[in-house]
Amino acid sequence: MVIKMQKWFKIIKEQKLALDIINVVMGILLVLLAIVYFLHPKNYLVMIIVLLLAGTVNVLNGVKRVRDHNKKASIGFFAVGAFVYLIAVFLFLQL
Repeated sequence: MVIKMQKWFKIIKEQKLALDIINVVMGILLVLLAIVYFLHPKNYLVMIIVLLLAGTVNVLNGVKRVRDHNKKASIGFFAVGAFVYLIAVFLFLQL
C-alpha cells in the first residue's frame, strides 16, 4: 500500500499535477457549496466561502499559467481573483 502511494506521489511530482489536483478538489467543493447556497439563499456565510474558493481557483489557475507558459496575459486570472476576493470582503463586512 505504501509503495503504491509513493508511486502516485512520484507521478504527481514528475508531471507537476499538484495544482491540477488542488483545482479539482476545490472545484468539487465549490460546486457542492454553491448547491448548498442555492438551497438556503439567506446563508451569506456560505456565499462568502464560495466566493473565496472561486477567487482562489482563479489565482491558482493564474499561477499555473505563469509557471507553464510565462505569459503576461495571465494577469487576468489574478485580476479576476482579486475582484472576487474584494466582493467576498464586501459581503463579509455587510454581515
